[in-house]
Amino acid sequence: DWRVDQALAPAAALAAYTRGPALAAGRADQGHLHPGARADLAVLTTGLADLLAADERLAELRSVLTLVGGRAVHRA
Repeated sequence: DWRVDQALAPAAALAAYTRGPALAAGRADQGHLHPGARADLAVLTTGLADLLAADERLAELRSVLTLVGGRAVHRA
């Protein structure tokens, strides 16, 4: 069963999907953004405030553009 006290804060959830896997794979040079870093990118249909609210609006979220390794893999 899922319980509210088991939920992650938005910042912790983001780290769990980005920095955490990179570190687990021994790739400390990945999983974060900084000048010159290789990055995948998703342009979303909502703003940061909606993402951080982490409420029912997330169900409506869509990607307008997704880049992986610098190549467009999805365009709406």
